[in-house]
Amino acid sequence: MRTLGALLVLALAAPAVAAPAADLVVVWAPGARTAPIEAVARAHGAAMLDRSPHPTVTARTAEKLRAGIAAYNALDLQQAKDTLDAVRSEIDANGAAGLSPALLSDLFVYRGLARAKLGDDSGSFDDLVIAATIDPTRELDTLTFEPSAKQAFDRAKELVV
Repeated sequence: MRTLGALLVLALAAPAVAAPAADLVVVWAPGARTAPIEAVARAHGAAMLDRSPHPTVTARTAEKLRAGIAAYNALDLQQAKDTLDAVRSEIDANGAAGLSPALLSDLFVYRGLARAKLGDDSGSFDDLVIAATIDPTRELDTLTFEPSAKQAFDRAKELVV
């Protein structure tokens, strides 16, 4: 028992050796310079892996977004919802660098309106709240959108403000 106690005291009194904080630094910074991060990682003995999306990904995402809006305007609501869901997934995976706030807001406005017409009122309102959060100054034009859509979006804006 004395030996165990002596080993415990020696272990506690020994200087601590700090292990590197990370062996690998994963960077996700669309459109940003990563050279400074890589320099710091190397200085601390870590490798860097840049997982940032390439600009071509954003261009395709914008095209798909416009296709989803076109499907909504053509009253192909299920196709619009499916396309806009895919765009949302791409944005979650790759970021929205290069998409304007107006386009990003459009994603959630049209997705929310398509969901409402397909009977998903809760999901619809969530999307409208996200759209209002992205662009709280946005107004839905009654020439383009039904009055019920404008009212729902206005309720979402009130919640955000």
